[in-house]
Amino acid sequence: MPAQNPCVLIATPTRGSPKMQYVHSIVGTIKDLATRRIKSDFVTLAGSSPAIQRSMLATQFLECREFTHMFFVDDDMSFPDDTCARLLASDKGVIGTIATKRVIHLDRIEKALSKGASLKQAFLAGHEWIIGSHTQSSSLVKLGTVDNASSFGFGAVLVRRDALQLMLEKSAVARYSLSKAHISGGAHYYGFFKSRPQDPTDAFTEDESFYRRWQLDCGGEVWALTDVPIVHIGDFAYGGQYSDLVPSR
Repeated sequence: MPAQNPCVLIATPTRGSPKMQYVHSIVGTIKDLATRRIKSDFVTLAGSSPAIQRSMLATQFLECREFTHMFFVDDDMSFPDDTCARLLASDKGVIGTIATKRVIHLDRIEKALSKGASLKQAFLAGHEWIIGSHTQSSSLVKLGTVDNASSFGFGAVLVRRDALQLMLEKSAVARYSLSKAHISGGAHYYGFFKSRPQDPTDAFTEDESFYRRWQLDCGGEVWALTDVPIVHIGDFAYGGQYSDLVPSR
């Protein structure tokens, strides 16, 4: 990395309907970085293809030389204001947070409670965490390779400039014309998140395709902070059968 002060581009691919909690997190992040004298900017790209949107945002980041880091944030994530600063402090090429899918399994909660878990632990056990099998309890962990962990999610991930540059140097990324993607904008983009040619078509998500390039093609490492209270915002169906709550007499 060049010896320069951090400068962060916060980037979000969106379908055009961001959650209010996400907006608060972005504003809080920008304010927190400013108090630390860390410059930042914010960009979004609307569309319906996350692989192309993320790739275009990464290409835009590379073309703006003043930025040292790219903070990818999905428009339905909520997290503490200092999350980006903590990720920066780790000084890793690729580091993120461990989030969940937008689903809760009540049977898992019930099972955890029956085994003596606290209500909080049981509630967390009812989620589907986007990480695969992992047991380390440290707040900063090195995640396994893509061969033994399903995915790590890209809800809130910081990527250092030299990680993307290495992908280009290793020829792990192809260059695509936007005319073929039928999207208006610049002349080209690099497919950081598109399926790898050697992988089965549509076998992996765009997140997994990025990690496979970084780990398998470039020998990179993926790290995560495990103690960030990050929330995946969605709809929740409230209610149930009242007679299940009140015992019959």
